[in-house]
Amino acid sequence: MRRAGCQREIAQKIVAEKGDYVLAVKDNQPKLPKEFTQSKKWAVLKAIGLACRLTRHADGSETHETRYYITSCYLSGERFAKAVRGHWAIENSLHWVLDVTYNEDQSRARDRHLADNLAWLRRMAIGLLKQHSSNHSIKGKQQMAGWSPGFMTEVLAGTGG
Repeated sequence: MRRAGCQREIAQKIVAEKGDYVLAVKDNQPKLPKEFTQSKKWAVLKAIGLACRLTRHADGSETHETRYYITSCYLSGERFAKAVRGHWAIENSLHWVLDVTYNEDQSRARDRHLADNLAWLRRMAIGLLKQHSSNHSIKGKQQMAGWSPGFMTEVLAGTGG
């Protein structure tokens, strides 16, 4: 879970390195919109963008999601859309891996701290598995790590075979 303070730190580091940011405002950050008005807290906050996402499901139903983004630069509609699509591509690929590899959508963890900790551990495991040089899928590497203590040691040590 991203905390507003972490996003401010990320924004400051990006600007310090002469870059620009487009950061998603998460629904679990209800106080964040109020912080926008205190722009001194945010490194070079120049604009707030809004993106609407319409998803059509296999059963014919549709869902609609609205998300806000904060940016350190003024973007054309086309460049803003490209940044948002890039964000969604990363989000979707990670969530797909989490669901396929760890069946995360079926998680029954109800305690918020437990759910957050498990999500963090899953993401860390995916990162370690991606770094291993084996040509197997993430799920395949996960299974190999379960079957072979040697392979698991390679993954954890980052030696990559």
